[in-house]
Amino acid sequence: MVEVDFISSAKTISKTLTYDQKELYNYLMNWFSERHYDVIEFDYSERVVDEDKRVYAFRWRMEKRCENLIKQVIEMNFEAAADEARVEMQDGSIRVAQKGEVKIKMRPFIERDVEDDWSMHPRGPERRVLRELFDKIVQRSRLGNYEKDLKNDFDNVVKDIKTYLKVHRYD
Repeated sequence: MVEVDFISSAKTISKTLTYDQKELYNYLMNWFSERHYDVIEFDYSERVVDEDKRVYAFRWRMEKRCENLIKQVIEMNFEAAADEARVEMQDGSIRVAQKGEVKIKMRPFIERDVEDDWSMHPRGPERRVLRELFDKIVQRSRLGNYEKDLKNDFDNVVKDIKTYLKVHRYD
């Protein structure tokens, strides 16, 4: 069974603005891809509520394998309820954008024993104890480094998303 070590509490970024949904989606995808995370999209939906109102939602899991048995993971839930808005650009052209509330919830954690090699088995329960001892004694500093790296990535993505939402707005 996979063991999960939570690095930080879940953080929610919520902002009401005029933005481009496609650009935001691509920005998030590129941010994680550039940092060598595998982005797994579990769910994506785009519903039309009214004539000009849409609800966007997707659920991602970003994974980076550190070792055979250890992964750094960030889970993200994205929700946005937005009206279609026409925005005049500086060059005089008109662009279609979205105006509404964006809500992004993320949480980071480390998964250990991802292949379930060291779980409790009726024939060999001592394997689990050996794995715990190995993690606590031998691999403690390495796990600490993975936790610091994930915490750093998590803090950076939260900060970068806030900055992106502040800068890439059309209102």
